[in-house]
Amino acid sequence: MPLKAVADTCFLIDWAYYRHKEALFDLFKAIYVTESVLNELSDEPVISWVSEELARGRMGLLSESPDVSSEAYRLMFLSRREVRLRDLDYPEAVCLVLGKMLDLVVLTENRAAVMAPFFLEECRDLNVWRALEVIRELILRGIIECAPNETSVRVPFEEYMLDTRHLFSPSELKRVVEVIVRCLRR
Repeated sequence: MPLKAVADTCFLIDWAYYRHKEALFDLFKAIYVTESVLNELSDEPVISWVSEELARGRMGLLSESPDVSSEAYRLMFLSRREVRLRDLDYPEAVCLVLGKMLDLVVLTENRAAVMAPFFLEECRDLNVWRALEVIRELILRGIIECAPNETSVRVPFEEYMLDTRHLFSPSELKRVVEVIVRCLRR
């Protein structure tokens, strides 16, 4: 089944600078952005990239209906009551709500959104992916080709960190690389 996603601001800002950003559209049939995410974009290269992809139809705009907004505010309230979870901001909460309503992968680098499925019952079944998981899937599905060894598999992650200045946790990166290498060797 083709994957569809909704992306938040922090994900789009980083991904716009990644040299393999086009691969995102080989993984996802559709990537949606919301009005509140668009309103947060201020960096010209990011705005240009998102605008071009909206015009090409590879990204789509999701509106924030009153029901979506209401549920987003409820998630924000719940996140503030859960002491183990950072506070959700409105744009990320909207992405989580739409992800659940429309069965979309939520693309984010926001820590609260990443942790929401672990601490909020309303988000329990959501697929929330960071760039780490997206790059993993790009490699596992052969969209980004790598030899089945640690050095080769690390390259797309290192390129991402170089291009975006977004650093992955060394322990998480090591674990993901080991899983990918095992899968590629099968």
